[in-house]
Amino acid sequence: MVSLKSLDLSDSELEGGIPKFFGKMCSLKELGLSENKLSGQFSQVIQNLSGGCVVNSLERLYLPYNDFTGPVPLLGGFSSLEALKLHFNRLNGTIDKSLSQLSKLESLSLDGNSFTGVISETFFSNMSNLQELFLADNSLTLKLSDDWVPPFQLKWLSLASCKMGPHFPKWLQTQNQLVHLHISNVGISDTIPDWFWDLSSKLSYLNLSNNHIKGKLPDLSLRFDGTRSGAMTYERCSNPTIGFGKYILVPPRTGYYYEYLVNLLLTWKGSENEYKSTLGLVKCLDLSSNKLGGAIPEEIMDLVGLIALNLSRNNLTGPITPKIASLS
Repeated sequence: MVSLKSLDLSDSELEGGIPKFFGKMCSLKELGLSENKLSGQFSQVIQNLSGGCVVNSLERLYLPYNDFTGPVPLLGGFSSLEALKLHFNRLNGTIDKSLSQLSKLESLSLDGNSFTGVISETFFSNMSNLQELFLADNSLTLKLSDDWVPPFQLKWLSLASCKMGPHFPKWLQTQNQLVHLHISNVGISDTIPDWFWDLSSKLSYLNLSNNHIKGKLPDLSLRFDGTRSGAMTYERCSNPTIGFGKYILVPPRTGYYYEYLVNLLLTWKGSENEYKSTLGLVKCLDLSSNKLGGAIPEEIMDLVGLIALNLSRNNLTGPITPKIASLS
């Protein structure tokens, strides 16, 4: 097995820890042990892996949905690591120093653990390749200055139930490649800034629920200046979940969407602005449990890709548009 490059034993009812011989697989680039019954201190896992040559070759480590415990030790020795998925274990402690040296990291998933502490700009200073960041459902506080410009361009971002309010995070304005944005229950007590609705033409999932967002829903009417662009754009997802209130939907692992050339006519606080190629392909829009008021704009149903809309637990008034029946 000295030439083995990829090993996937996911969902195999495996128990116990990870043996030391895994650390001697010098050609191994990908190790997948997701959805098993593996347990023990995570520091022991890293010790067993770093005791051999695999520390130099490993690029993708997938250990979610197991029962590993304890803090994450320093991982600087894994200099080739591009993807680290540890979500839904029982890990704890801080992560500000243990992961900050992984300069090749493209995907980091730590959702559903018990991590604590403060995440500052320093944590991300070496992560210029980062494209996916999942920190949801931990007791983490993000302290990022208004003028911070991240070194990365994210496609997937989930920070649900972390602390990052009370103001709307201005650094998001730099992230124009986002496909998935989940920042529910993060303590935002603010209005949604005008620039947010022009954030990313690729955005297909947006969840801002369970905050204290104020103001009125904008007019999201769309005006097309063309049909489809020349090519179909594919986005491959790693088992994404769609949050709709308290319910979780799991769509197919691979999805696609058409990329449209559109204009967005946005009316916000009496000011009318036009934006190009944006929002029309949003599939899920969740603004529930905020403090939005006024009527529901009928034009919101002109979001051509919309399949799920949640505006519950706000202060909205007026009739519900009959166009709601056109949701696919």
